[in-house]
Amino acid sequence: MTIEQFHGIVYTFYIVIFIYIIIDAWFGIPKKGEIHMLQKSIFYQHLADCKESLCPIIGVGVGSGLSARAAELGRADFLATYHTAMYRMHGLPTVLSFLPYSDCNKMVLEGLATIRCNVKNIPLLAGLGAHDPRTDVSTLVKKALDKGADGIVNEPFCGSYGTMIRQGLEQCGLGFKREYEMIKAAINQGTLALGWAHSLEEAVMLAAAGTPLIGLIIDANTLSSDILPCTNQIIEYIDHIVAETLKENPAASILLHGKYVDNYDSAQYIISHSLADGCFTGSHGERIPTENAITNTVLKYKGMYPN
Repeated sequence: MTIEQFHGIVYTFYIVIFIYIIIDAWFGIPKKGEIHMLQKSIFYQHLADCKESLCPIIGVGVGSGLSARAAELGRADFLATYHTAMYRMHGLPTVLSFLPYSDCNKMVLEGLATIRCNVKNIPLLAGLGAHDPRTDVSTLVKKALDKGADGIVNEPFCGSYGTMIRQGLEQCGLGFKREYEMIKAAINQGTLALGWAHSLEEAVMLAAAGTPLIGLIIDANTLSSDILPCTNQIIEYIDHIVAETLKENPAASILLHGKYVDNYDSAQYIISHSLADGCFTGSHGERIPTENAITNTVLKYKGMYPN
């Protein structure tokens, strides 16, 4: 190669780089982070459209790639995967996941790829435990995003462990405060977040941090002692929390989860008569319909008779 040919190659290389820079500046070729921000913007608009059209926002907890794919086909608005969902889809009781037999974050991070490849057009959030003081919550959020999650959820949440364990976590500074810090870390990294709240105070804190999706746990453990398990009183309780939460963040979407919305009929009634925007399904949106479908199908086969 002559010196003139070498100079020609270098000159052509710089011309190509220059043209790319000009095109990038003029037409805004999106970079990886910008693509993620665009997807988030589209999702936020979708949530706003649902609320304007009075269409419920439905999130589904999934513990397998198959159920994730089925939930998306069922027009779920977003999905979340977490260790309790993975336990139940392995036929294990959810309560087992609260015992120290496995690392909840390791389970989710290792299982994300299988679920991610089955989800095409809706956000997939990763449920992460924030309570271990040896874990930096910002690093934990980044690991989930690097594994393919579109956002995070504070699941497991300390409110599910019962009064004694929760009090112990709170006294050590490892309770809801850590979950809140993880949600804030996700928001600061520009990603989606669903924050679970067991009280008005927690919901307002999440709203003030700019949390886009706020889940209210509605069950016997979260209702005040003066509230009877009466539908109208539960609706008043929900509306009070929603109203106060929206004062802090009017754009937030409020979803319900728990005993009093754990089936279609009760969820349909409470959501349509309250200020809540939708609900998040767990076992009743995944394990139970899966068990029923397989059981009924096999029973039909067993009922066949030769002609």
